[in-house]
Amino acid sequence: MTAKPKAYSYLRFSTLAQQTGDSFRRQITLAQQYAVRYDLELDETLTFHDLGVSAYRGLNAEAGRLAEFREAVQTGLVPAGSFLLVEALDRISRLTPRKAMRVLEEIVELGVTVVTLNDEKQYTADNLDNNHIDLIMAILYFTRANEESATKGRRLRAAWEGKREAAGKKPLTANTPAWVVLDKVTGTLKLIEEKAQVVRSIFDQLAAGVGLETIARTFNQQGVPPIGKAGMWRRTYIKRIRDNPAVIGTFIPHMVEYTSQGKRRVPQQPIPNYFPPIVAEELYYSVQAMAQNRAPVARPNKGVQSALAGLAKCPLCGGSMTRISKKKGGVAYLVCAAAKTGAGCEYRSVRLDQVEYALALNLEAIVSDPPLPEEDDEAERQNTVAAIMGIDDAIDNIVDAIRKRPLPRLLKELEELQEERQGLSEKLKQIDELALMGNFKLVMNRVNSLREALSEDPDNTPRLNAAMRQLFSKVIVDYPNGTLEFHWQHGGMSDLMFAWVD
Repeated sequence: MTAKPKAYSYLRFSTLAQQTGDSFRRQITLAQQYAVRYDLELDETLTFHDLGVSAYRGLNAEAGRLAEFREAVQTGLVPAGSFLLVEALDRISRLTPRKAMRVLEEIVELGVTVVTLNDEKQYTADNLDNNHIDLIMAILYFTRANEESATKGRRLRAAWEGKREAAGKKPLTANTPAWVVLDKVTGTLKLIEEKAQVVRSIFDQLAAGVGLETIARTFNQQGVPPIGKAGMWRRTYIKRIRDNPAVIGTFIPHMVEYTSQGKRRVPQQPIPNYFPPIVAEELYYSVQAMAQNRAPVARPNKGVQSALAGLAKCPLCGGSMTRISKKKGGVAYLVCAAAKTGAGCEYRSVRLDQVEYALALNLEAIVSDPPLPEEDDEAERQNTVAAIMGIDDAIDNIVDAIRKRPLPRLLKELEELQEERQGLSEKLKQIDELALMGNFKLVMNRVNSLREALSEDPDNTPRLNAAMRQLFSKVIVDYPNGTLEFHWQHGGMSDLMFAWVD
């Protein structure tokens, strides 16, 4: 019996908020119906959902799950001759027509048929080469999609400019510095006095010549609560406060510009007297002048300097470990970031050269024997899907009841159900992502990338670090036992001794 061709659904939303609407369910239903009608096997264990990724900027093709789909085809995880089911071409890309066609061509040249479910049109390498009508229609679809997104962007910019003109009467945005809050009732910006006092203390100490690191360590030791989202004070956060003109009431709005290199935030004309000022202008500018006079001579950015950058974790608190060098050109060490800033934990320095020597000798052996992926808990997935369907039915019933009589109790219950559904949707997404990550073909493809980095240029630290971060979620530097614990992205752990301990 001949096996059915495989089909895969591809969902793309502009915002995560759309997941709570009917778009998700509609696109899934269309894919299921198409698979039944054309005798395809819809593989629902391997789905590629770019939830919350915009196709206008091309992020889904460049960095999202669509890139993983291409990788899965290249490694044989998705067999040639498969079908990729999308609602419409604009779900793949809203880039300029030329760039959007490139995305489509890259997919079909891998032997995949792209199907647009809204009109059941099939796009293959053959019909794009030989049927000029199909080629022209694809370009026209992409042109219209790009123009619609560009028009929306122009309207948003015009709306932002209008809000800026009215900034003196109404705040531009709910985003505020940590010591200011937007009162949603009155629509005014209000000062959080206890946090403002901390900021004033920072400026007083800076003016007295106290360094950023010392202020952060002192605050941590004295138990001063951080005013931001971080759990402890860091010198980098003290610096951001020092350099923020919001302390004298000035707001600098930014516009996002997109280039071929990516997006960047471009500062616009400052708006004075926007926030409540908490520091005198003379003090603010005096501190800025002191900082500029102390600024070190600019050095080229060395970039990633350790293969464990972003991976190394403390064995005691589980927090990040950072690279330090006690003197210029001296021996480099790994230390717990929390201990370094006086926010608790134990200050223990681990020689980085010992760790890197062990890596150089043994990393090839580590990646040559990855742990087998854990069996996917299909029962948990089915239970989660069933729970989501049950909540959907309950939401429908609540909505019907609210239409008849919008009682506060019903509105609160609806809000609670929607929050519960969001949590289950996140759980289902994680289950699917782990199932994809755990596919051994994909793991071995990334193992081979790391092997190539080791064999071609073992001294290329940024490339080696990037390859390791594809494979490992963290590396615990267990200095009490002299071992490194490699935690794989797909589950499981490998270890390596880097030093003898008494």
